[in-house]
Amino acid sequence: MEFKTKIQDFHYTKLKFCWLSILLFLPSLIYEIFIKTKNFLYEINILKSKNAGIKVICVGNLTTGGVGKTPIVIEIANYLAKNGFHPAIISRGYKGKLDSSKVNIIRDFKEIKIKDAALSGDEANLISTNVDNVCVLTCSNRLKSAK
Repeated sequence: MEFKTKIQDFHYTKLKFCWLSILLFLPSLIYEIFIKTKNFLYEINILKSKNAGIKVICVGNLTTGGVGKTPIVIEIANYLAKNGFHPAIISRGYKGKLDSSKVNIIRDFKEIKIKDAALSGDEANLISTNVDNVCVLTCSNRLKSAK
């Protein structure tokens, strides 16, 4: 039985105790301490949240790659565009060759401006070719893109 199957079995059968629970306890404890510390720093204003000045829907996951974030983003954006909103999708442009310190317009609301996936990055290219009336931007600074 492969490791992934064992994790799925552990998750879905809700076993009360097994070697996997011992193995996963320490990383989960470290993660919990990190998150609680970060939240506390926000509460006492050492870390400050930034306001983009617009409504934001964030699609994310602890897992990278292959969990369906991009298709969900495309569906949400198309739904909003069809219902009278003007959504913009912000991406970091991972593996793209454009200058990530500036805001790059991959697609404006009417047409794709940068069609080369090597320039924009695979994800931004995939999104821009599967949305209508949606703006797609890349920049390493998401707040800068939102503004």
